[in-house]
Amino acid sequence: MSPSESPINYPHARLLAKSSEVEIEQAITVLDDAFRGDSFTDILTGGDLSLSRPQFNAMLRGALIGGQVYVISIGPNATDIVGVTVWYPPCKHSMSTEEERAQGWNQFMESMPEKLRIWFAEHFRPRMSGLAIEALGEEQALNAWHLQLFGVLKAYHGKGYGRKLYEVVECQAKAQGALMYLETTTELDVKIYQKLGFHVRSEVYIINWIGTGHVRLMIQETKGSDVKET
Repeated sequence: MSPSESPINYPHARLLAKSSEVEIEQAITVLDDAFRGDSFTDILTGGDLSLSRPQFNAMLRGALIGGQVYVISIGPNATDIVGVTVWYPPCKHSMSTEEERAQGWNQFMESMPEKLRIWFAEHFRPRMSGLAIEALGEEQALNAWHLQLFGVLKAYHGKGYGRKLYEVVECQAKAQGALMYLETTTELDVKIYQKLGFHVRSEVYIINWIGTGHVRLMIQETKGSDVKET
């Protein structure tokens, strides 16, 4: 260790920038574990949970190009990653380029049964893509930080790792005076995000043959974000 380097104190939250394949795979494992048993995941996969990991693989790898991925680790090894967030900073949004979609999203869509692929294209994506714009307005949605995914390994719930991971971007958003928003589907998660300072701004129901998902759009204003009514 050089004199200018400081020892890393764990748990340690950081941007997953120059990531190794082992780190990426561990981050995908964290998300797959965190969302296992989630009823909305059942809806998104049409009840075929073998599609869950490919979906998270595509979303995370795409975000490494077009967004920002943050992880929290309890030690120095890649397998010590226990929490993951996927954020899109202002003026960025998910899968906006072919380069991002080529990281796994195109393959994920092709692997779906035709019935599910049609539902994604005709129902899910139109309703979800318009939720933030309808609630916030196009300009405010564009200039906000969007928390797309947030997961902690179930074995590490209740230890404060999620909050520590979230605060990395919260500090950036507050420094910029930028709004933050996310979508969530369970009453428990609504309560968790309320403790982090979010509140429900809008909601929509996502329906298919598996069930109905109650999606809430939650926002957190920061000083200078100046949320307007739409």
